[in-house]
Amino acid sequence: MLDWDSKPVAGQNVTVKFVERQWLSVQKQDEQGQLSWVTSVKEIPIAQNSLTTDQDGKAEVSFIPPEGGDYKAL
Repeated sequence: MLDWDSKPVAGQNVTVKFVERQWLSVQKQDEQGQLSWVTSVKEIPIAQNSLTTDQDGKAEVSFIPPEGGDYKAL
């Protein structure tokens, strides 16, 4: 983690959240009767880790997905 002057911030508490991303697609009909696909994404919370940055402003976290899929760290 860096401050506004790009200097490392030690001892900073950080929370990392992991979500599974599920893509949902449906066909919708417009006023002229044309069908088109509308896609949205649903983010499902899976795990959360709290950690603290070291003297170099760095922290490391790991995550093993419970099953295959699309995951994102927030």
